[in-house]
Amino acid sequence: HTFMWSLITGAMMGLSTATSFSPLTLRSPAAVYAFLEGRWAVQKRLDYAIPAGWRGTMSGEVTVRPRPSQPAVLMWSEVGDMRLDSQPESAISTHKNLAVRCTDDWPVSVFFVDGDPKDATDDGWGVAKKQNLFVHLSPDPSSGELRFGFEHLCINDLYTGFMTFDGPDSFRWDWTIKGPNKDGKISQTFRKLS
Repeated sequence: HTFMWSLITGAMMGLSTATSFSPLTLRSPAAVYAFLEGRWAVQKRLDYAIPAGWRGTMSGEVTVRPRPSQPAVLMWSEVGDMRLDSQPESAISTHKNLAVRCTDDWPVSVFFVDGDPKDATDDGWGVAKKQNLFVHLSPDPSSGELRFGFEHLCINDLYTGFMTFDGPDSFRWDWTIKGPNKDGKISQTFRKLS
């Protein structure tokens, strides 16, 4: 119940000033929850040196909605079409499921959720889904912007980056990957649809 009260007050305090969006706007995980909930258009650019040839763009849509069985968790379902620069005529269907946990305190935790969205049950996730921690997002006070930094070691490849909030209806989520198996960047922009 504490989280739900925080969500309500965070949304009222954090997002009621959409015309004056500032670093104070998302001052709690509950305000981040209220900001992310909805439908988003996503544009993604991949630029990898390793593996070679992994350069391309993805266009798609993300639906972020509450998970009925866990009020502090948002379900992030992303679908789209990716085109590699080396084969622009061929689209590759993509999907990604994340769980975004916004409890009363920082950090906001993001988990990969295994499984295909076509295998959904009533709450949209499927019966036996495995969740693996991807990143913890915490405010980066040194930047002067409204952004959350993260770091994630995937075997021997280090993912670092920021989720940067540009305004009441847009944000960016940029990653740099360095390691023996991957060397590249992923730049993503999100625009609110509803």
